[in-house]
Amino acid sequence: MVHCEECGVKIEGMPFRCHYCNQFFCGQHRLPEDHFCNNLHKRDVFENLKDTKTTKEESFMPMHKRKQGQTHASKKTFFKETRDSLTHWLNEREHNSYDWKGRVNYLITIASIFIVSIIVYKIIYSNTLKLNSINIWIINLAGILLLVSVFFILKYGWKVAKEIPNIIKRQKNWLRWLIILLILLVLWQAYENRDTLFDPIIQYKENTNFSYFNPLKMSIGGIYNKTTETVNQVELKISNPEQYKTSPKEIKFGSIKYTVYGGVNNYLSSLSDSISYYYVPPTTKDFIVKDLDNQIQDTYLKPLVDEIRNKNNNNKEQAKIAISAVQNIPYDWKGLAGTPEGRMPYEVLYDNTGVCGEKSLLLAYVLRDLGFGVAIFEFEAESHRAVGIKCAKGNYNSNYCFIESTSPYPVGQIPSDYVGGADIRRATPEIVIISGGYSYN
Repeated sequence: MVHCEECGVKIEGMPFRCHYCNQFFCGQHRLPEDHFCNNLHKRDVFENLKDTKTTKEESFMPMHKRKQGQTHASKKTFFKETRDSLTHWLNEREHNSYDWKGRVNYLITIASIFIVSIIVYKIIYSNTLKLNSINIWIINLAGILLLVSVFFILKYGWKVAKEIPNIIKRQKNWLRWLIILLILLVLWQAYENRDTLFDPIIQYKENTNFSYFNPLKMSIGGIYNKTTETVNQVELKISNPEQYKTSPKEIKFGSIKYTVYGGVNNYLSSLSDSISYYYVPPTTKDFIVKDLDNQIQDTYLKPLVDEIRNKNNNNKEQAKIAISAVQNIPYDWKGLAGTPEGRMPYEVLYDNTGVCGEKSLLLAYVLRDLGFGVAIFEFEAESHRAVGIKCAKGNYNSNYCFIESTSPYPVGQIPSDYVGGADIRRATPEIVIISGGYSYN
């Protein structure tokens, strides 16, 4: 069965064949003008040739005058062909013009389903624990609904993506190329601002708990326990921030005088370092975020960040205040000689001491709260940890500048060695992105 090259309809009976492009078309598109035949201009060749023929009168002209007349005719033909070619290019379409009137309902339908699917996905994801608490045999209700919403997002997102090039190719030549040029400019700007554009995407991916998408209440690896989110919710319900405001003492954080509380410190030190989970074992980032996002700690550390903001209105100067203050907190040599306690940021502030990992978490907390893009450089083999702050050209082939938290080093300078004699300049750290935000430079 033959199909029309223009509209794709199956042709019943004898198809029409174009004499210019030798392709088959239905009755609606059989004429060259109806299918915008690319070879339509060839029928003008013989008309153009007659301009170059020598007439009877020209044959009796002297040779030099005849050549002048031919030159004039050829110039006239050139300008006419150029004009016709330009007019043809401006008005030519690769296919029929886009049927906006007939396709508007389809466009509205697929775009609406795509947008609604994204909204539904976000609502379900944010209420996963509540939905999974509904007991339906071995089925995770949230997991099923998330998979269904993702299916619709992919299906109708693909339909929207396919319709865009269909719209573009049915425009006039000049408009089609103008749209392509604008798309290239947008892509170029996206590349130039790739950090700002892709950091939120990377951060969203890092923060997504893929165990939510499991449709069945079955554990992997024989482990079935409470999730970290469940533990944190219970913790928030039983914790009253004011009850820990006991045993105050004043400390110095750089040039800032700040009051810390023994009750808060005792509460934080009593918390477990472990993380319970459903299916996927916790990552390095899970443990870092657990120590940064405690609600009680947040309540008593945020005022310190506000004090730093009050010191200077410039973002970079605020970062310098925080970096210098943390670097000058005494190193915990006693902890290094024994077993480091694994203090949380508030505990480091209260005890006024800490090892590299502990001080790095305190600095990461403050810089994140000041609005900077923050990462952790995790040197597992070297047993070291440092902070990364977002910058134009960072260390270790990243967009984060290295900050040594244990001693006063400039931003971006990696020490040649540290306690233990390891050279981390040639190491390959795990780069754990904590937050998106301002760039340091």
